[in-house]
Amino acid sequence: MPSMSISMSLRGQLVSSTKFSPLSFFSSGEVGLWFDTNDITTLFQDTAGTIPVTTPGQTVALMRDKSGRGKHATQATAAQRPTYGVIPYGGLRNILVSTDALATQTVSVGAVSQTLSFTGTGSIVLSGAYTGTLVGTGVSNRVSVTFTPTAGNLTLTVTGSVTFAQLEKGTSVTNYQRSITKYNITEIGKATVGVLFTDGVDDGMVTPSIDFSGTDKVTVWAGVEKLSDATRAVVMELGPPTATGSFAINAPTGTGIASFGFSSTGTASSFANSVLFAAPIVSVLTGIGDISGDRATLQVNNSQVAQATTDQGTGNYSNSSIYLFRRGGSTLPFNGIFTSLIVRGAQSSVAQLLNGNTYINSTLGAY
Repeated sequence: MPSMSISMSLRGQLVSSTKFSPLSFFSSGEVGLWFDTNDITTLFQDTAGTIPVTTPGQTVALMRDKSGRGKHATQATAAQRPTYGVIPYGGLRNILVSTDALATQTVSVGAVSQTLSFTGTGSIVLSGAYTGTLVGTGVSNRVSVTFTPTAGNLTLTVTGSVTFAQLEKGTSVTNYQRSITKYNITEIGKATVGVLFTDGVDDGMVTPSIDFSGTDKVTVWAGVEKLSDATRAVVMELGPPTATGSFAINAPTGTGIASFGFSSTGTASSFANSVLFAAPIVSVLTGIGDISGDRATLQVNNSQVAQATTDQGTGNYSNSSIYLFRRGGSTLPFNGIFTSLIVRGAQSSVAQLLNGNTYINSTLGAY
């Protein structure tokens, strides 16, 4: 039986291993914001900021901006608030819930290789996106099966004793991740990361208007784990998507497409489509926008993966709200996990891009 102890000091070591602070991105008066869900002191259960978030499973109504600009993100409607949780550094691999003693459940899977494993003497019958059966051979023996389903819902019907169960993307069994609840996942020897879970239905947050009208350049860093490629989804967006002065990060960029994207001014879009980006996947996404330079660049995990050089016209970015996890607060909901966002209304040097990517990764563990 796996030990359930976990080192909680690793996360602190990882985060403190870099002396860089994103506050330096705003030291010359650059407009922008900085959200970091690893800092639980910035999260509150009410929009007034009087009831702090303390426990996985609590919803978040207010996320404070750490840039010093006070552009906090809020959600007034209780049913549309993201949920605070913890996952292991390096991301969530086990998509099952309550895994120590598994019960029948249905999960969403992509059309990529999956591996199911467990210990015990019971059995799991797979139906829906894939049909098959895995039978246990003993309380201390781990059995496994690798298969490729169609994209959709996979039902696991459990009979008997199925313990320490794991369903993960890939063709091999990795270290067991314990799902205590949907919002409380741990792994032996890994730090825990504070995150926001979004439901892919109606969860979202919004900031007050942020005035980017004094600049035609922007850099955006986001730390996410995309859990689904079923439909196009917005991680963050400034202004209406087709308007001059807008910018956005999408994950994915279209229905059923394993992809990421960054768009600028509604005219230039850099999309990266690859099976390597199939959900679930942990990523540091970086968008670089330059209106006068006609550039919209996308980096994934510190590597450039796409760039558009479409004419973006003239002018600057807009004075608008930033929407998180939905377009305009109503469409294209993001189904995934969010850890951090830095938006900087300025061109960033190679060193600054690296610092931003490294910092976001230090709180997430994407690469």
